[in-house]
Amino acid sequence: MTEPDWWDSLKYYYEDGATQYMVASVTFDSLQMDSVGIRLKGNSSYGHIGTKKPIKLDLDRFITTQKIDGMSKINLNNGFLDPTMMREKLFLDFMNKEGLPAPRCTYARVSYNGNYCGLFKIVEQVDKPFLKTHFGNKDGNLFKGDPNGTLEQKGTNPASYYKDYELKTNDSLNDWSDLVNLIQVVNADQPTFSSQIKNSFNVSPYLKAWAANNLFVNLDAYYYYAHNYYLYHNTATNQFDWINWDVSVVFGVFPLWSETKVVNLDLLYVPQNASTRPLSKNLMDNDEFRYEYLSNACKYIYNDFTPANLFPKIDSIANRIRADVYAEPDSNQAYTEEQFEQNINYGTVTGGIFWGEIPGLKSFVNNRREEVIVQLCEKGWSCASNSLSGDGAILIYPNPTYINVTLNFDLVEDDAPIIYSIVDLNGKEVLSETVVLTQGEYSHTLNIEKFSAGVYILKIANNCNKFNRKIVILK
Repeated sequence: MTEPDWWDSLKYYYEDGATQYMVASVTFDSLQMDSVGIRLKGNSSYGHIGTKKPIKLDLDRFITTQKIDGMSKINLNNGFLDPTMMREKLFLDFMNKEGLPAPRCTYARVSYNGNYCGLFKIVEQVDKPFLKTHFGNKDGNLFKGDPNGTLEQKGTNPASYYKDYELKTNDSLNDWSDLVNLIQVVNADQPTFSSQIKNSFNVSPYLKAWAANNLFVNLDAYYYYAHNYYLYHNTATNQFDWINWDVSVVFGVFPLWSETKVVNLDLLYVPQNASTRPLSKNLMDNDEFRYEYLSNACKYIYNDFTPANLFPKIDSIANRIRADVYAEPDSNQAYTEEQFEQNINYGTVTGGIFWGEIPGLKSFVNNRREEVIVQLCEKGWSCASNSLSGDGAILIYPNPTYINVTLNFDLVEDDAPIIYSIVDLNGKEVLSETVVLTQGEYSHTLNIEKFSAGVYILKIANNCNKFNRKIVILK
């Protein structure tokens, strides 16, 4: 940047509330771009110490042909409330792996005029190139659910919604009728809601995203705070699609909440005044949608949100960024190098620029996972409810039997402990066996040759579910 006092100017334009861009030349590795628009951005993240303020780059603001990897706008996020600099990256990678509409994220060493400022995360902008990539079209209305996108009904006059949402595309037409119609359906009584919502809204990806946001405890999202999302009216399906945005405080970072409180967040959380989140309320009041939501949570808890899956990713990213975090000027480091290392693993960070507890990544994964499994049991739900439930789910043969009894079942859980025991009619346990199985179809054989003839009770336990079956042994 060549303008005199450029840093003071960047701060002035931001603090004045303007979205004024300044001009800079920008080099990405060896690729140089001239006349790129640059401005500071952010809400709380602007409070980061030193010059490590969040940045927005508008590559084609002054030269319309400038893009990088098809993108014309790039966000540089500073990890304001994340000593690890990994929370946003891990969660956005997860969302993209699951095929859910969410920005991509990677890292950049950022320098101003040759002076290293610090490590930032590059986060993709939700705009027309993003829409084209994810939905194959880009001409529909894109609404941002900020600053207060509760989806509550405020009549049919579009102007009633102007202060709560932002129209990001087709703004010259300014046609809000599609959003207004969606909100009417979202707020309808349950029978109407259930019959119409799938016509207006792509429900299944939203339920997957909601389950992920809750499981990873991202409270800065619709189900808690009513913002940080986009709604795109997909012209190919004539449905609205949900797009996740701003997940910087995922993995249980939340002002004034203790680590225990975030870990114990209710898996079916809806605000006490449920009418303020009508989409959440109506979806959870519907048996089909609640079942689908909990099924998503089960899939994540046994296949994705596990130490075996997440810890290697955490370690790999930490190894990749450690030197760049350590190299940041002391005046730009919001957290010490010791806090960086502690918070990657099991150490909670308190104080500093944050007024709450920031759980260690690995301890949070362990504790949250255990809590959600307990909650599922308390709610009478097992992740095996699709398989180890109902009289016909477990086949036992032969019965009566002489030497062996075979159990055949399909297991939907991964790393699931199955406990078998056989009890005689006097209540004495004559066999007990525990096996840990991955998901799939199983035939498991128990040897009962040494038992006396008679009637026994075969007990099968899997997480929350327990089943008793009578077997007859002959001699």
